[in-house]
Amino acid sequence: MNGDATTPSWYYAKAGAVDGQQVGPVSWEQLSSLAQTGALTPTDLVWNPQLPSWVTVAEVPGLLAPPPPRLPQEMPRPGVAQPTAVRPGATARPGGVHPISPTRQAPQPKPAYDSFLDEDEMDDFGGRRPWLRWGITLGAIAVIAIIAGVYFGVIRGGTPETTTTLAPTTTSEETTTTEPPITEAIWTDLAPMGDLPAARSAHAAAYDSAAGDIVLFGGWDANGTYNDTWVFDATLDTWTNKNPAGTLPAARAHHQMAYDPVSGKIILFGGVVAKSGEQLGDTWAYDPVANTWTDLDPAGDTPSARDSFAMVYDQINQKIILFGGWSDATGAHLNDTWAYDPAANTWTNLNPAGDVPTVRGSYSMAYDPDDGKIILFGGVDGNAYFTDTWAYDAQANTWTNLNPTGETPAGRAGHRLAYDPTTGTTILFGGWDGATYFNDTWAYSVASNTWTNLSPVGEAPTARDSHCLVYNAATDELILFGGLVGGASDAQDTWSYGLGELSDMGFPPTSETTLLPDTSTTLGATP
Repeated sequence: MNGDATTPSWYYAKAGAVDGQQVGPVSWEQLSSLAQTGALTPTDLVWNPQLPSWVTVAEVPGLLAPPPPRLPQEMPRPGVAQPTAVRPGATARPGGVHPISPTRQAPQPKPAYDSFLDEDEMDDFGGRRPWLRWGITLGAIAVIAIIAGVYFGVIRGGTPETTTTLAPTTTSEETTTTEPPITEAIWTDLAPMGDLPAARSAHAAAYDSAAGDIVLFGGWDANGTYNDTWVFDATLDTWTNKNPAGTLPAARAHHQMAYDPVSGKIILFGGVVAKSGEQLGDTWAYDPVANTWTDLDPAGDTPSARDSFAMVYDQINQKIILFGGWSDATGAHLNDTWAYDPAANTWTNLNPAGDVPTVRGSYSMAYDPDDGKIILFGGVDGNAYFTDTWAYDAQANTWTNLNPTGETPAGRAGHRLAYDPTTGTTILFGGWDGATYFNDTWAYSVASNTWTNLSPVGEAPTARDSHCLVYNAATDELILFGGLVGGASDAQDTWSYGLGELSDMGFPPTSETTLLPDTSTTLGATP
């Protein structure tokens, strides 16, 4: 069914998406990569010309390939207590998504009823004896209402759900479905047992979808920078110091990492060394299977040495996108856009046309696979803390200032963003504005172009910046580690944000969208 694995002939859409939110065309390789990284779940929808209609990911043979066996875990070692102190003595520089999905509109079929009376009976029923018609009708309605009231009020304790269907048609009606607020997901202090990474901030982490683990590298504390490599297994709530063999990247902080699902390796770029303040512009790859680091030393043009930038993997183009940051060489913030091609081991300065975000550092980015775009929020340029929200379209090589409606998070830097496929929103946590440290949780919806302050109930991580926040598909939750707490000390705590539990709390919406194709190129139509 996959035919030529490199030919873009597939389309996909998230379960519960609305008309017009399909993505494609993509190749079989790209589609398989999305499925194996957790960006596509078994209930999401796919289509290509060999299929008569949309089907779920789980129905396509070979699309959900099993991950390779997990490497043996190292035995735990005693934890190392770390001092708490102020940020290390590198040269000080100024100066990280969004929940509720909007009201959705989607076509619904008109109900069709089969006649259960012959012509004479129908005439008697509706013509010669109208009293009988109304009596039977009212009686039936009363019985149905009583049964429904008992079932949903007593047995279910809620309203009936409408199932998602796919059916070909050329005519449809529109209905409106409103999703409930995402207020029941909670933060949980995982308090892992055994060995832990030392307390730190300005580290980097990425999700290894093949193993189902989060890989962490580097960061700094009051004594200097680290170059250790750790793995967090969220299913066991355990950290493991991998102690890779061979040559390692130099110790650093404010660098970035992104996972390449095609090669199964994690790409690292840039950062700054504590105390000396030396900035780095090197590119490395970590192989989780071999447990080794490799200096890639890409040929040709590369981004200048920098720190406090962001870097994410673009699943459609299978490249890593980098934007902005701080340059010691120029003594200024940057706003250039670069792409790293892991297959070719080359960097390309994209020079996007049109508007681009202003120069900045300490902002955050996340890739939204539903929309196929990269979301950027906030940051600082030395004069102001930004509240703007941008989207980068890698296929068009353009930036768009989204100008969301309604309330937005306060301007900040050092916050973190991570995309949550369960709700189809980008989640933001923490940051600071030069005076105040934050521990608020926000969600950004591309569909409604709005931010929502989630205000989750219960305990939350203390206010901080320069932490890591990564979506873990193996447990369907966000994982947070470390950061600079209140500007006073580095943290060593591990938290989860339980978005994966929303399905047990009434989310997705109690009235789901029905997807029906029409004659145009929309979600339910043949592309």
